[in-house]
Amino acid sequence: MLDSAIALIRVNSFTAKVMDEMNDAAKGLLEKNARAVILDLRGNPGGLLDKAVEMADLFVAEGVIVSVKGRNPARNVVFRARKGGPLEQLPTVVLVDEGSASASEIVAAALRDHNRAMLVGTRTFGKGSVQNVIPLGDGEALKLTTAKYYRPSDKPIEDRHGILPDINVPLSRETLIALRNQEREDKLRGAWKLSGQLEEEEKPAPAERAEDGKEDGATDRRGRVADYQLKAALNVLRWQLAAK
Repeated sequence: MLDSAIALIRVNSFTAKVMDEMNDAAKGLLEKNARAVILDLRGNPGGLLDKAVEMADLFVAEGVIVSVKGRNPARNVVFRARKGGPLEQLPTVVLVDEGSASASEIVAAALRDHNRAMLVGTRTFGKGSVQNVIPLGDGEALKLTTAKYYRPSDKPIEDRHGILPDINVPLSRETLIALRNQEREDKLRGAWKLSGQLEEEEKPAPAERAEDGKEDGATDRRGRVADYQLKAALNVLRWQLAAK
């Protein structure tokens, strides 16, 4: 929880177990009476298609999530949402960047096309093709594109073009690396806190406390790297909650 109303869920990749963890996270934030969600898909290279569909289904009540279309229409597949997802009613922002690819783009596009979320960050990587690897012998293989992913709007997720965010907030590569290092340090400090080795007053300040008006790569008054993409997402959701 970033504050009493807004929860942050960070998904690093779409592995076989990601939905077990995601469902636990969704249950936990609802128990804490969260009223809005930030889904952080920055630096997420993708993974399993079915897990991306399941994750989008948590937020989308009905309609197409993604279509897979190739040269043979008889083999096209359409994945649809089912009603009853636990996060269907919560205002949502999805954080994306150039490291968000494939399954991440499927989730981001589905939520955006269904008007379930705004995208904040920078253009995604652009990985919208289905590829099969065909062994040729002698250790060689042919990677063949056999289909493409299509958004609910029936637009393809085009390779190398990516998805443009609704709110563009660029961050330098150095800042992105610093933020990830800070995240790892926070986890380590959290482990020490659980074992009683870290005093409460030493707990790191939340990213949203960064001061306004500073350049990319700046730190706040407590030495924290300022995450302006996260800050922009928070501002969007706070405005939406205030307007209700």
